[in-house]
Amino acid sequence: MAMNPLMRGVNNPASQMPKEHPAMSHAQAWQSVQQIPPEELAERTARLDKTLPILGALASDPKVTFRKAVKVAAKAAADHSIPAAEIVQFISLMPTDDKKIGAFLKDVYSRSMSSLVHMKAAMLDRDGGQQMEQPMGAQPPMAQPQQPQQPMQPVMPMGGQR
Repeated sequence: MAMNPLMRGVNNPASQMPKEHPAMSHAQAWQSVQQIPPEELAERTARLDKTLPILGALASDPKVTFRKAVKVAAKAAADHSIPAAEIVQFISLMPTDDKKIGAFLKDVYSRSMSSLVHMKAAMLDRDGGQQMEQPMGAQPPMAQPQQPQQPMQPVMPMGGQR
């Protein structure tokens, strides 16, 4: 019997190839971020800070459609939140099938979030651990004052007996 390369299972050499370790993509992202010049890194980070909330809103919408994604992207371009050239490139990569758009957006959001984390880490690393500027409108989380705890009352068993 001839071997079918599309066949799954033990006889398929592709199924026997080792899978890439998940940490490898992080190492590759870190490596590529290190190649970005400092002035460009700050600009890319700021742009991604603006893009992620828009992308996150689309990715979390269970009823997202291609048409809705295009409308949101066009509005971001019109508002000058995201450069029009990037919007055109993004739309050209999106699947037009509404059943696939949600998974695509979640994947792009996840990869973009990971990239942003690596970019901010690189900025901290280059600044010698100094604090980065907060994006406009962002506030660092504030600790809430601790309330004194009330002493615990003993729990009475049913029937009121101890």
